[in-house]
Amino acid sequence: MHNHTQTIYFKTDKDVLRDNNLFFTSTQLLTWAVVAVIWTADEGAHIGYLLFGFLGAMAASFVLWVPSRNVINITSNYTRRTIPLAYVLSAIAAFFCILHLRPCLDDDDDAIATSSSFHPLSSMNCTVDAGFGSFLPGFRYYLHGLHILLLLPIFISRLLPIKQPQIDTAVLYACLTFIFSTWHIFQLYSRGSTFAVPATDCQKSITTDLIFCSAITLYAIYHDNVLYGIGSARRLTLLAMFMIPIFSPAAVLSAHLCSCRFRASHIEAVSSIQRHIARKMQNDNSDTTTDDQWCNLGLWNVTKNPVQVDYDKACESLALALAQSAKLCSTDTVLCCGCGSGKEMHLYKNRFRVRHITGIDPYVVDDKFSRNDSASILRQSEDFNIRKIRANVEELGNETTALFPKRFFNTVLALDNVYHYPDKVSFFKDSANLLPVGGKVAVTDIILRCNDKNGSTEKIPLWVKGALYAMGVTNAWTEHEYHAHLVTSAGFADIKIERIGERVFHGWKHVFPSSLLKYIDYAIIVATKPASATGGKNEINAEAISAKPKKIAIIGSGMAGLAAAHSIYSSSKAADVSVDIYESNAKLGLAGQTSLLGRQLIDVPPRMATIGYYKNYVQLLNDLRIPLSIVKTDCAYQIEGRDGKRKSQSYEKSDLANLYNIIFVCGPMNLWRLMKAMSEVNNKWGRETLKNHKKCAAFSFGDWLHKHFNLQHARKDVSTKQNSDFDVETLASHENPFLLVMIGSLGWMLS
Repeated sequence: MHNHTQTIYFKTDKDVLRDNNLFFTSTQLLTWAVVAVIWTADEGAHIGYLLFGFLGAMAASFVLWVPSRNVINITSNYTRRTIPLAYVLSAIAAFFCILHLRPCLDDDDDAIATSSSFHPLSSMNCTVDAGFGSFLPGFRYYLHGLHILLLLPIFISRLLPIKQPQIDTAVLYACLTFIFSTWHIFQLYSRGSTFAVPATDCQKSITTDLIFCSAITLYAIYHDNVLYGIGSARRLTLLAMFMIPIFSPAAVLSAHLCSCRFRASHIEAVSSIQRHIARKMQNDNSDTTTDDQWCNLGLWNVTKNPVQVDYDKACESLALALAQSAKLCSTDTVLCCGCGSGKEMHLYKNRFRVRHITGIDPYVVDDKFSRNDSASILRQSEDFNIRKIRANVEELGNETTALFPKRFFNTVLALDNVYHYPDKVSFFKDSANLLPVGGKVAVTDIILRCNDKNGSTEKIPLWVKGALYAMGVTNAWTEHEYHAHLVTSAGFADIKIERIGERVFHGWKHVFPSSLLKYIDYAIIVATKPASATGGKNEINAEAISAKPKKIAIIGSGMAGLAAAHSIYSSSKAADVSVDIYESNAKLGLAGQTSLLGRQLIDVPPRMATIGYYKNYVQLLNDLRIPLSIVKTDCAYQIEGRDGKRKSQSYEKSDLANLYNIIFVCGPMNLWRLMKAMSEVNNKWGRETLKNHKKCAAFSFGDWLHKHFNLQHARKDVSTKQNSDFDVETLASHENPFLLVMIGSLGWMLS
């Protein structure tokens, strides 16, 4: 017999879902929550916001989060993002639960059953309306399941050390946009649903939350458009305001997030295809690996069949053509943008003997450490005047996160990647600000053929622009536009453009159709920074002074020496000094002894940079803009007694495994004894130590161990007049396993 007793919890939930219009209103909030869970995971919000949202007022948690959301580095919009598969599966299951919260209506195929005809196994029967609507059987299970599914992937990702497949966020947001907008329109027009006028307190609460969530969506759209400069922030926000009632807040939010992530995912897909084609075009007998391969369009010999030409040689020829146009020499300091694997960097260093060369690429770190080419990893440290940094070109002009001091480089190169940049004008402006007077920027780029005297691209067919965009060429210019942008916008002079499209596209005739090649060309562009019209004489004098820089020698390449060198080069006087670091060993002192163990780089000696213990070190890393990530590691401490027996104690990556060890293996009482003993290490102990110091009997760490754990220590025995060694045997066989972990941790940190 059906039980009519219902808890207040289920009455309130049924009250906001009892008819079609209320269901339509409430599910706008529920679907928005599905997107918001993925949003917070995507942008790294704290789990506390979600917990507060689902246990209290949902919208309030996001109101707290959005205004104070991480000011994500502006370049993160240009880096592809992924999310664990658990979030995707939970979103699908959560939407399935939402669909099963629909109320039973008189015109439904499901007839409202009486208590006598109710059968729990029949999905065609509905519960009796007890004043809060009639629903399908299992309503409470779907409701509980919805809340669990929204939080489950967070705990899976944080508590369980499971390596999950990663899903591209742009693709995921696009799918959510399509699903939620389609379902919303179906309810709006096919079922005749509309927003309900709230009558009860619960209905008013849900409606208020929905309004707040819609406002948060609009704020995020405005905030991101201002931050990333995607478009007119006000216009897009007003457009979203009109779209929310038609497509739902969830669909509008996911569409906005998809638009923010799409470009990075698109460029990454194009780059992956380029790398795949490059691998296919490698010689069969080439020993080039994925980490150490050329990847550009190449400069081909038109007199030969491309099949008979070595792809690596064609790529090297294009790199040399760019360097020769820039007139590289031994006194140059070079910035190589979009360096990829860094093949051209080593080529320029070996061929032209440049003084220093730095390469930036958004995927430099991932590629360097995720492959199994051990030789290429170790080769990074062979020449310390060649370095690669994980960064985007958009960071060059960000004053708050400036990568390099002004006038540090006198040449900026970009080999076969400028056509991927979202804003080429900003790149050339940033290069001009970075370079000294007389400095050069040299790039290779796809340009548009145009017979119009004004260089207009209006006659370029729309399908050509679409094809170029599909290939990641977002803003191709004509030769006339290049001159105008470099001179007017960026302030360069002495512009030289050399067309080499015939030789470059010769090797790609099997890929690019002839109908497309009629509209595009390829060129090497070189521009020089002139002295400004207002203060040209002063700038030239400053350059003359910096031509003979002061020489600074730093002895030792440890952390202090390297930090000092970096501080000097990061100062405003960087262009006026020359720093040389002297090290007696063959390798740098800080991490020069790094070794390969299988595919993993191991720091020798092993060190752990625990946040909280090394505040100055962490601050230095933050100042250097080196990204930090908290890594959970298995850690084992081992000791050998006098009898040769070894005892070890460890803690695992998983918090659940450690909790199991505390409760069932090591014992919570042992942990309590240790914590109780540590609580005595306070100011009172310090005062007693100072008092006893006058009697030459200071209370030491060994005394503390002996007092609380009966461990012997190295202290002169007054009765025997002899020194006793530290009783390792006692520590190895001690009943409290947490003691071994504590002493091991202290020894590691204090070393």
